[in-house]
Amino acid sequence: MPDTAEQLVQMLSGVAQDGAIRAGRGLSGLMGQEIVIHVPSVRAGTKVDACDAVGGEESVVLGAYLRR
Repeated sequence: MPDTAEQLVQMLSGVAQDGAIRAGRGLSGLMGQEIVIHVPSVRAGTKVDACDAVGGEESVVLGAYLRR
């Protein structure tokens, strides 16, 4: 993977981690109990790769699709 693609993946991973931390704090405040959200990994790939990673095209999932 070229350096620029790897840098993009690292930056997106940082954004995802920061968002998960903020979401967990917000939910914790609303619920009055500790909520922890983990972002296990960030990978670059195609839409097909994303579908395969979450169980195939028939699985119900929630996510974000970013396009340049």
